[in-house]
Amino acid sequence: MICLKKYSNVRCLLNQTPNSGACLCGLLIGASSTLLLESLPSLWFLLIVVFISGLCAYRLVSALLLLFFLIGFSNAVWQFSQHRSQLLPEQTESLDLIVTGVVDSLPVDRHGDIKFQFRVEHFERADLAQQSGALIQLSCYRCPFEFRAGEQWRLTVRLKRPHGFASAGAFDYQKYLFRHKIIGRGSVRAKLINTRLGDDTLNADNLRYDLGLRIDELAAQAPAGAKVGYSLIKALAIGDKSSISTAQSSVLQKTGVSHLIAISGLHIGLVFACVLFLANLVLRPFTFMYQKVARQQLAIIPALMAAVFYASLAGFAVSTQRALLMLLIFSLSRLFARPMPLLQVLMLTAALLVLIDPFSVLDHGFWLSFGAVLVIALSLSKTTGGNSSASKSNASKTSGLAFRASASSSINLSSSLNNALALFSLQPRLWLGMMPLLALLFGQVSLVSPLVNVILVPIFCSLLIPLTLLAMVFINSVFAVPAGYLLDCLASLYAWIFSCLEMVASADLSTVHIPKLSTWLLFGFAWTLLSYIYRFKLRHVLMVICLLGLLFYRPTHSHDDLRVSLLDVGQGLSMVIQVGNYTMVYDTGPRYLSGFTTAEAVVLPFLRQHGVTDIDDLVISHADNDHIGGYHVVVNEFEVHRVYSSRQDKLPDSQACHTGMRWQVANTEFSFLSPEDETPRGSNNWSCVLMLEHAGRKVLITGDIEKQVERFMLQKGQNIQADVMLVPHQGSKTSSSNAFIAAVDPQLALVAAGYKNHYGHPNPLVLSRYNKAGVTVLSTIEHGTIDVLINDNGVNWTSQRTKYRRFWH
Repeated sequence: MICLKKYSNVRCLLNQTPNSGACLCGLLIGASSTLLLESLPSLWFLLIVVFISGLCAYRLVSALLLLFFLIGFSNAVWQFSQHRSQLLPEQTESLDLIVTGVVDSLPVDRHGDIKFQFRVEHFERADLAQQSGALIQLSCYRCPFEFRAGEQWRLTVRLKRPHGFASAGAFDYQKYLFRHKIIGRGSVRAKLINTRLGDDTLNADNLRYDLGLRIDELAAQAPAGAKVGYSLIKALAIGDKSSISTAQSSVLQKTGVSHLIAISGLHIGLVFACVLFLANLVLRPFTFMYQKVARQQLAIIPALMAAVFYASLAGFAVSTQRALLMLLIFSLSRLFARPMPLLQVLMLTAALLVLIDPFSVLDHGFWLSFGAVLVIALSLSKTTGGNSSASKSNASKTSGLAFRASASSSINLSSSLNNALALFSLQPRLWLGMMPLLALLFGQVSLVSPLVNVILVPIFCSLLIPLTLLAMVFINSVFAVPAGYLLDCLASLYAWIFSCLEMVASADLSTVHIPKLSTWLLFGFAWTLLSYIYRFKLRHVLMVICLLGLLFYRPTHSHDDLRVSLLDVGQGLSMVIQVGNYTMVYDTGPRYLSGFTTAEAVVLPFLRQHGVTDIDDLVISHADNDHIGGYHVVVNEFEVHRVYSSRQDKLPDSQACHTGMRWQVANTEFSFLSPEDETPRGSNNWSCVLMLEHAGRKVLITGDIEKQVERFMLQKGQNIQADVMLVPHQGSKTSSSNAFIAAVDPQLALVAAGYKNHYGHPNPLVLSRYNKAGVTVLSTIEHGTIDVLINDNGVNWTSQRTKYRRFWH
């Protein structure tokens, strides 16, 4: 209980565990609550509130809790505001800028296209002086240069402000850029003058780069089947996952073993434990050194140094920061003989992390990392619980065991039966405890994760990871040849393990995709968590009910509503039409040379978020890449009953869409208005034009038709009037004639286009035509995904950027 007596002695806070824990919790909640802000408040207002709370906290402990909350909140807001003030000004977007700076990350080379982060030292523009010292993200396409971390360059670049897809279920790339303090992203103008000004300096990124080159050399000489093994070795050794393809990442995620490949607390904890063990062996003969200081205390320092060095190879990700802080707190408690419970270590670590780097709360890794350790802590407290005196007498042992569990996402793996049984019991608890968070963040849960982790965690922890790190230590030494042979063997073993994971991931029930969670379900999980913390009765029944609700919950759609969603897929088109349980997908967005598709990034997450399990009709309007690019991704992930297209030469299994085709679903009528035999030729002109009619209102979906088809449809006297229309061809000046706009006479016009696209879509002249006609125009550039709901009440619309607007947007 929190004491409400007058508070005048600051030392009381340190002597009362409930109060200190509550204050640390208030600090963490204060920083985390910024995630709900649509805009950042005034710093002056916050300073006044903090000052008043400080005066009140001098007298009351309850006000002290508010003070800690405000300190965490204000610190985060201040640092977020500082970064926002450095964002690239709008007037400098898409201009050629000359910038001097240093390559600040490990460059990633994908078939000649290089991507890296660049620390700005100087912009050669007076109005960009404030951006000095900031980070920008650069890509160099078909790059003639070789970039290394630490090199100083003078580059000509073209930048845009941070921007990303805004759609339900899609990865928030704009949030990712904000979290990594990137003020702009763009490309190097390779045909203009670019100069290397200085050689690279010695740092961890250079070591990562050299080790990465060495791994690539070995991978190039390895058999094709072992190449995926070297991709995993590269991720484990230096934290570089660029060689892991999207399909391979999907396999790791479906089987729930992504945490084994990403350098995190597991790997940091292993390095610390191994070096601690070796240091103890080395120090054992020197008894005079630890007559007054315990040998294990002396060994902690080199173990910490090794852990910090390995974390630097991983780029100090959030999970490694958490592990290092916990290592530091644990080590200090050992050095000063003050053992701390794991929950206290966890809370102190989280509070320190959000004070030092409040941007951490924007990272999924922060919540996954601390969530996993919280589940472990609760599990360990349950197994080591009992009367208070027994718990207190075993504090040191429990803290050490708990720390190793938190650092490695498992417990100390040895041959003892007790630890083996503890590991088996811990994995299901981790799976159950992390399920709500995984469903909330990623929209899917691996059902095979507990079994796969029970098998692989001991193998990775006790064999594969130590051998991999040992080989990397000697790969550039006189022992390079045997280290290379060891890596070849490990790569083959990793490849075999991955092939087994592929078979597991291919099973129908390996992964369950979770639609958008309802409020009552989230409340149920929160109540269940509290019931486990405070040992309520029937807590196991509550968990089973929530688990069943999570796995079988599906959102329902009214047959009286027609929902048309224009997805934010950048410079391309994809729409989802839903009536009751019927789903149509119109186009699938673009595919890029790197292999990235917006179908994977936007379309699939949107469908899964809305509980879609199969697609009734898929329409591919025409064969341009920005419309057909994600076709194979969609048909591979969903069962598609029928496919319509105007290009049977590209999609031979599809049915031709042509004028006069019509069908009805519930109260909605679907009909194709174009093309037909007399339609003017051309890839764009032969787009499938679709009309929807529901509750007396119409929606016209035009694809990329141009003015020739618009005139043809008007000459034929087709009834093309609609309440809502898709602006043809992303708002290109080749479409949307005045006569066509007048004939459609819409209330609402939707534009699908990419931010600052090089086509200049939508064209300002086209927008002015719609504005003069009194039409409301909405674009995915400003609004993200746009949802239009049509029913007896009329036409209503919402957008992702209005429903889910946050300060980083």
